[in-house]
Amino acid sequence: GGTFDFASSNPLWRASLDTISFLPLLSANYSGGIIISDWYSAGNENEAIKITIRFLTNEIRADALDIKVFQKDVEYNQIVQ
Repeated sequence: GGTFDFASSNPLWRASLDTISFLPLLSANYSGGIIISDWYSAGNENEAIKITIRFLTNEIRADALDIKVFQKDVEYNQIVQ
């Protein structure tokens, strides 16, 4: 990794926040280049998701983001990536 100073006007940053705007955010650090949502359940109390977006570069490229989606099964107390 490196240190990226993302401006709030960065198109990837804005598009990422717009895309996951339905999720509650746990952390959004544009100088660190990471967005982390909190667990979210959409009507199904037995499942929840959490998304982490890490910016690998401030260039607009297909490989500029590392996105991880986690799913938690509350009933069985399991987390799957």
